[in-house]
Amino acid sequence: MSKEQNGCGCGNSCGCNGENHGQKDHQCGGHGEHNHGEIDVIYLETTNGEEIECQVLGRFPLDEVEYIALLPKEGETVYLYGFSETEEGPELSQIEDDNTYSKVSEEFMRLCDETVEI
Repeated sequence: MSKEQNGCGCGNSCGCNGENHGQKDHQCGGHGEHNHGEIDVIYLETTNGEEIECQVLGRFPLDEVEYIALLPKEGETVYLYGFSETEEGPELSQIEDDNTYSKVSEEFMRLCDETVEI
């Protein structure tokens, strides 16, 4: 897994259009908090060695654990993982428990729904 940053770090993919550069934290796209300089793209490596480029839709906490939502460049299915920062960089972990995955998925959908409401 590797990461990329560009411009202000958000590449305007969060919809903020760079207008909030003076603020450390601001709501971007409703998918959790976003700090400029965060990861925009993560490359996942498959078991057969292929890399999949994924856009980071957002990071969000649930039950004191941080999660990340990824959208593959060539896909329509959102991937959800546990997320942590290490000295070596970002670390993703599989959500093994079906009940936990359901809760994480529901929270992600709730956050998405909040951005649609005007």
